[in-house]
Amino acid sequence: MKKCKIIHINDGTAKVTTNGDRHFVEEYPWAEGLIEGYLNQGYKVKQMIPNYTPNIQGKGEYSFFIGGFTIYMEK
Repeated sequence: MKKCKIIHINDGTAKVTTNGDRHFVEEYPWAEGLIEGYLNQGYKVKQMIPNYTPNIQGKGEYSFFIGGFTIYMEK
């Protein structure tokens, strides 16, 4: 029988590894460690979905910002 796990991660401690020449890369060591814990328990990542959170600044004024990501895992 399979087990599933759905987790939402919002890691605000990104480490920028590349930023220049129109390239940008950042890593998330804290989130990586969290996910590694699940992988070591036998879970496999099946899907990762970025989350966008709406921000209402005023009547008719909306913006969106990245609010982490959701991961679906199975074991």
